[in-house]
This record gives sequence, structure tokens and C-alpha cells, in this order.
Amino acid sequence: MDMKGIETARRDNCALTRDIVDTSLRAILINKDVETAIAYIKMQISNLLQNKIDMSKLVITKALTRTADNYANKQAHVELAARIKKRDPGMAPAIGDRVPYVMIKGAVGAKAYEKAEDPVYVLENNVPIDATWYTSRAPPALRSSEPLTAATRACPRRSTRRSYHPSLPPAAGTSSTSSRSRSSVCSSRSSPTTCSPSSRARTRAKSRRRRRRWAGS
Repeated sequence: MDMKGIETARRDNCALTRDIVDTSLRAILINKDVETAIAYIKMQISNLLQNKIDMSKLVITKALTRTADNYANKQAHVELAARIKKRDPGMAPAIGDRVPYVMIKGAVGAKAYEKAEDPVYVLENNVPIDATWYTSRAPPALRSSEPLTAATRACPRRSTRRSYHPSLPPAAGTSSTSSRSRSSVCSSRSSPTTCSPSSRARTRAKSRRRRRRWAGS
């Protein structure tokens, strides 16, 4: 099914949003199974609130096209790039790079650009994800389905249609990748005096590879 101009085709949405929209639209448009689409959306939102969604599904990426001084308003990825540069200039994104980030919990009333954080930093420091922010971004998926739901219910169902059971992404706990990342970070932080320059270089190289992989999503 060819989709253009909606959440599944835009790279500035996280993979979770794309999965929800794609699966629900296929259930509604192809299989005319509204109940399955609604159940899938509710299940994914529930998994998110229970911290059962892998963090890689929550990464958002945006292109850094110019410096912060050249933006009229503060942008999440631009402000994050500046913070990364202050923390570690060698890891700072350059103009033209796509900047991956996730939304973390912040102070009450904090702006979105204040809650955007580097996924690598989040993993290494066990920073909690702001699930409420992501659920507030769920309406695009529901909004895409509402007019289709009404139209589908008005149409007669085909007696020969097959039931549709969308494949569900793994949601029971974090992935092995996240577990390995956390365990490697904990082991390295438990004995800081034994951290040699070569091991720090390997850690930074691993962080760069992970960030490039997320930026390409």
C-alpha cells in the first residue's frame, strides 16, 4: 500500500507512530477490520505507558540545516546539538547531519526543546522517558483512522473476507540491544579507575555508530 504525506512516510516521526498508523490503516482499508485497528492502537499506547516499548521505537530524527542563531524559534534538535557540543565537542552533530533524540521527563511546564535528549546519553545515564509526551502525539494516528472508521462501518462487510491479525512488535520488556547497552555502561562505570584511553575511544566509537544508526531511521 503506497502512502504519501502521512506519518508513515515522514522521517521526523518516531517508529512507534509509523507502526501504529501503518498497521491500523492496513487493517481498516484492506481488511475492513476496525475493531482490530482500535485494539492495536490501544495496546501500543498501553505498552508505552507501562514502559514496554523499546527506546529505539521512540527515537525522532531531524536534519540540522543551520546553526541555532539562524532559527527564528528554538528547535529541539538544534538545542540538543548545542548541548552535546558543550558536553563533548567530538560527538557534536555537524551541519547536514540528522540529529536523533528522544523526549525525557522534565520539570512541569518544560518546553519540548528542553526535554529533547541524546538517546546514547539516555541509555548511559538511565534517564526516564516522558511517555505522556508520546501519548499526546498519538492523536495523529487516531485522527487518520476516524474518518475511515466511519466510512468503513457504513459499508457492508464482505462475507468472504479473511480475519486480519497484525504482527505485533516485541513489547515485553526492553530489547537485548538495550540490555547489553545498559550492562556495558554499568560495568564500565563501576570501575572508572581502570578505564583506559583506548577503552574510552572504543566507547565513543560505539556511541557514534549507535547514533548514526538511529539517525538513519
